[in-house]
Amino acid sequence: MTFQDILPLHLVWCQYAGEFQNKMDDIARMDFHGCYLTVTQSMVPGLLNKSGIVAMETMNTFTVIDKQDKSHVIPKRRTVFSFVIEDSVFCLYGNNLLYRPGERIMKKVGKPRIATV
Repeated sequence: MTFQDILPLHLVWCQYAGEFQNKMDDIARMDFHGCYLTVTQSMVPGLLNKSGIVAMETMNTFTVIDKQDKSHVIPKRRTVFSFVIEDSVFCLYGNNLLYRPGERIMKKVGKPRIATV
């Protein structure tokens, strides 16, 4: 799978994510398939600043495709992710996302830290 193959999914995700911008409690519960994520903090130095579009999510990892068409499996545990919805940057602790995607929608997770661009 290439970055260009998954880019349409990101465009659909942007429309979907716009519905969540004013619902801060629901941000951590949303579906991240198609989200352009960036690793802002990690216990693994090699993962810092890795970014790409989420192609797959499991209970413990995100698989992202970067602009060079490389696939990266990024652990959620002890990692902080950032992403943009419209003009706002959201940061989420990966530890708050340690659920299967379908289960996370039903659970209450920690509130995200928010920075406005």
